Amino acid sequence: MGDILQAAVDGGLQGSVYALVALSFALTFQVLGRVNLAYGAVVMAGSYAGGLAFAAGGGTLGTVAACIAVTGLSGLYVDRLCFSRLEGRWRDVSMVASFAVWMQVEEAVTLVAPGHAFPFPSLSADRMLTVQDHTVRLDSLVVVGGTALAALILRAIVQGSRRGVALRAVVSQPRAAALSGIDHRTMARFAALLGIGLAATAALLIGNLQQQLTPMMGLWVTMKGLAALIVGGGGFLGAAVGAVCLGVWEAVAGVLVGRPMAEAATHLLLLGVVIVAPGRLQSGPAEPR
Repeated sequence: MGDILQAAVDGGLQGSVYALVALSFALTFQVLGRVNLAYGAVVMAGSYAGGLAFAAGGGTLGTVAACIAVTGLSGLYVDRLCFSRLEGRWRDVSMVASFAVWMQVEEAVTLVAPGHAFPFPSLSADRMLTVQDHTVRLDSLVVVGGTALAALILRAIVQGSRRGVALRAVVSQPRAAALSGIDHRTMARFAALLGIGLAATAALLIGNLQQQLTPMMGLWVTMKGLAALIVGGGGFLGAAVGAVCLGVWEAVAGVLVGRPMAEAATHLLLLGVVIVAPGRLQSGPAEPR
């Protein structure tokens, strides 16, 4: 029982990483009705840039600056190439285009930083905390705090600003929003910028937690984010809750059936969600007619 409780704690902490990714997927999915498959590659590019900056002697400040800058540029590149230029009847093509750009960005990163593994510096103290016989990495708590802060900022923007109100109107009542003069394309760009901000945060926090980057990082980020989105049902709150549930499920499954079968347990969870509630994942229209 103690092992299961420890695994549940670790899984909940890991789920906070998934939540950052899932929230960004939910933004794109709710506003555009599409999924940005290149999101994981954007996060990967930012993390690698931070690692390269640190290796070049940039220190902590240089690592953070490089990570944010490259993530932002990569995110804008993906949005410009795959989403902002492919609207209306081309909206299905944009998802295929984002997959192609994913491969492009990933290949560029592996050419710049060859090798299977690449180090990322620890931006927080590498310590273990013990609370009532349960151990927690301080890095994990930093990730939880960073995720919570990012979620609170996102909530403040969406709930408390005029653009946030317009964004919620586009998601919930797209036709009424269009009749009120709210430009869907402007809101799509706004959602993309929020998603890029979350991607930069994820690049820093995931790199800080893993401290070892690999070319498979982009695939891992994309798959975990999509899985959390499916479990949560596509909404903002659901994506965050689904991410934490997914992390706990994986960790507990790893204790009960072993690590090699934990991924299979995740796939079974996704299959069960799709079978039991096939209409659970719903988005707003990509563009009001």
